[in-house]
Amino acid sequence: MDHFASLSDTPGLSQARQSIDLEPQINGALSDSINNGGSRDRVGLLQPFQVPQPDSANVWLPELHLFEFRKTASEGQASVSDQQAISRDRVLSDARKNLSGTELQQFQANMSTFERRVSEKRLAPDTVAQVYEGIAQLFEKPAKVPNPERIAQSIMQYAANPNRIDQGDHPTCAIDALEKEAFAHSPAVAVSIIVSVALTGVWTSTEGKIVDVGKFADNLKPGNEESQWPTKDGDRSMASQLFQATALNDIGLHLDPPQYFDEGRPLPEILQIMLPFISSEHWRNADGSDNGMFKGTDLKWLNDETKRLLGTADVLVTDTKDEGVQVTSLEELRRTIQHAAMNNKLPLAVGLNADDPEISYGPNHLPYFLNWIIGRLQDPFGIENHALTIDEYDAQTDSVMVHNNWGEKNDHRLPISDLYRTIAGA
Repeated sequence: MDHFASLSDTPGLSQARQSIDLEPQINGALSDSINNGGSRDRVGLLQPFQVPQPDSANVWLPELHLFEFRKTASEGQASVSDQQAISRDRVLSDARKNLSGTELQQFQANMSTFERRVSEKRLAPDTVAQVYEGIAQLFEKPAKVPNPERIAQSIMQYAANPNRIDQGDHPTCAIDALEKEAFAHSPAVAVSIIVSVALTGVWTSTEGKIVDVGKFADNLKPGNEESQWPTKDGDRSMASQLFQATALNDIGLHLDPPQYFDEGRPLPEILQIMLPFISSEHWRNADGSDNGMFKGTDLKWLNDETKRLLGTADVLVTDTKDEGVQVTSLEELRRTIQHAAMNNKLPLAVGLNADDPEISYGPNHLPYFLNWIIGRLQDPFGIENHALTIDEYDAQTDSVMVHNNWGEKNDHRLPISDLYRTIAGA
């Protein structure tokens, strides 16, 4: 449970560049709070994504996140299909050298699912090539993090099935929602962030800022969950740790004064269960001094970060004091979800009341009344809110399929009327 994030509209696209020998490079140096995994905000789901339909020469990625495709002048420009075929062959060759058995089979199956999803969702034409070139870097180049081949496999899984991204035992549901939105609608953006940090420890933001994720070494070290392989359902992977630490550090650079996110070393698992309101994650000042435990993400910060990464972000809210698009009725919520479904814009993120019986089982899988007690320990006077995503809409039953980032067993179908109740109670 924690602060929840917004979703975004993908804007205009940047020009892809082509020149000498197909070796890609990663550009760059190589309101109210929603607290403690839930929040006190009244928050809603984000406005439907605007996915462009560019021609093959225009692939939207922030300029500093493009993987460059190079080709000799005599060969001319490589077509999108040529780039895709070359990149597919490259990453398959790398996978066969580094993986075997069921891992290789699953990687190849995820490739097929990913390519089908790109076609069905009408994502930018160069998406497949961009993602494959990024993954290939993890197989081929030295990394700042252990087991980069595992990160490559996680990326491939998320590119194929974004709804398998989970927050684990971290107060990052808002950033988790942002990560899922990135993989769902602009996967090359998510891949460029993770790959850049895995290989260099830093990421060059869309604004040209150097985000030094490795400033605090624990950001690049797997935690308790992230060390497990394969990643358990409901746990967070190392790939997600890198994405989320990067996004939070980018948010921190826009604060005054700037703040830096530090994963810290997690408590032993038994203590995490006994002390769920204690987090190892902290905000730090530029000199490394502590600036308080990280409890979740401010709604405005998430709106701003989603705009920076993906374009624009409008949060659907039920309280006029909050930023975003006001939703004052069940019918308004229904129309927004219907519009998103009809225009192929799902998933959408939504913030809701985690104390509601429909959402009452948390990552520790405790019953409602125990989670309520934990919530009161975390925030004696607040209502614990949470972020998740709406993946499907069924007009016949007027219901939605929600992906809860606490694991697949917490995903379920919910009548829109119940969804509105949880949003209104947030």
